[in-house]
Amino acid sequence: VQHRGLRESARTDIATIDLLVRALYWYNSAVNYLWLVEETKLNLPRELDFRLEGKNAERCSEVFASWDNVVAPHIYWEQTSSRVLCMEYMDGCHVTELDDLAAMRVSRHDVAKILCESFSHMTFVEG
Repeated sequence: VQHRGLRESARTDIATIDLLVRALYWYNSAVNYLWLVEETKLNLPRELDFRLEGKNAERCSEVFASWDNVVAPHIYWEQTSSRVLCMEYMDGCHVTELDDLAAMRVSRHDVAKILCESFSHMTFVEG
């Protein structure tokens, strides 16, 4: 569930970034981060739309369907909106919770390898 007011505060954040970057550019034109403002204006609203996140999860499910060590949760579209993402619960832990990984007898090396392989596949093969 998206926090109340997040979209509204994101607009303010973008305006603040825009102001600061333009002031920095005015002060020293060699420091040009105007591209960052445009990228933020384009991508931040997408990040805040949970329907797009759900579609990304479905795409991951399709891409990694033949992999036995990468899964993505099922999305319950009837309960999902731009501000609520309802998905299947999957038991596990975060990759940074090393004690939990050890308790589950999961190798940190194997996790790191799978992460690198899956991110590389999404970046360089799927685009």
